[in-house]
Amino acid sequence: MKRNIGSLFIAILVAAGSIISAPAATAAPRQDSWEQDTKATPAEVAELKKLQKIAGKPVTYQPSLSESDNGLLTTASVDLFVCELHPSVVHLRSSSGNGAVGAKPYTKCLAGTPSQITHDSTLYMVEWFGLSYVSLASKSQTAYNTLSMTLTSLEWWCRNTNNSKFVQKTNGSSVQAGRTYYASVSTVQSTLSCGK
Repeated sequence: MKRNIGSLFIAILVAAGSIISAPAATAAPRQDSWEQDTKATPAEVAELKKLQKIAGKPVTYQPSLSESDNGLLTTASVDLFVCELHPSVVHLRSSSGNGAVGAKPYTKCLAGTPSQITHDSTLYMVEWFGLSYVSLASKSQTAYNTLSMTLTSLEWWCRNTNNSKFVQKTNGSSVQAGRTYYASVSTVQSTLSCGK
């Protein structure tokens, strides 16, 4: 009987030790596959600062400089396809219960239906009084044979309610009559109760 009690006591201690030594489960913040949290390169920062001069304004899709310089496109052919890329504004997303931020850039074509529209969008947190941009999340979307497209799925989940500044940049392309046109836009800086 003493041997059984001793064995039972040792078994209880071993079980208790494994419970105590087990790492505590912590609730990790939601991390989606497209979230990155990396610093923007100097080239990205330069482009973002350039885009901030026209932030919040739509931009008309244009041919690449190499195509227009080589005389492949005339002004008349460009006028046949009038598409604009609109930046929207970074906001707390109601679809996430205001727990995430994002923007909804969209392309709207006024003439000529493109065979393809693509958006590549990145959300940045602006730090150190605008000296540093941290890339938080990126998303791409493509639509075919349509006059408009809106990117609605880019979001970054807030870790706390500290005030932070955000900017979202979108590069767009549209394929029209076999030629590709490009535009880049940036939102204005938005200060929101959403931190990391």
